[in-house]
Amino acid sequence: MAAAPATLLVLVLSLVTGLSGDATSAIGGIVGAFAVLLRYPIATAIGLSVVAGLYHLLVLLILRPSNAGFGTT
Repeated sequence: MAAAPATLLVLVLSLVTGLSGDATSAIGGIVGAFAVLLRYPIATAIGLSVVAGLYHLLVLLILRPSNAGFGTT
């Protein structure tokens, strides 16, 4: 959900700087907007996996279940 506003912000800022006469920064901003759009889902998946792993580790350390896997946590 955060990828769309971030992409829009990068795109708007790049177009504003492009209006000042610097076409290279406008094109770079458009490419940067698409890069943001591609990176957000990947970073979200990695972040969720790390947080889920930490929660699982805490459950194992605190509750010490004998027969529970990652999916159970």
